[in-house]
Amino acid sequence: GVSLELVITVGATALIAIIAFSAPENHQPISVLFTGGESGDKASYLLAWLAAALGPFFGLIGVESGADVAEETKDARRVIPKTMF
Repeated sequence: GVSLELVITVGATALIAIIAFSAPENHQPISVLFTGGESGDKASYLLAWLAAALGPFFGLIGVESGADVAEETKDARRVIPKTMF
């Protein structure tokens, strides 16, 4: 069920991360994720990673949110389309 999917997803992600970070060519330390890039900007890559993570989060949660709102609303067929705009 869901717990098996979670275990497989976390395990596969950890395996890919281990392989990527242990590759001998182009080896970078973990600190490269928290330091600025070479473009002259001192912003951290961490902010970009967090912003990129919002897309899938809203993609997964956003699909269900319409149904959740409709369950709690009187006359949902009329009210929800008005509130979406």
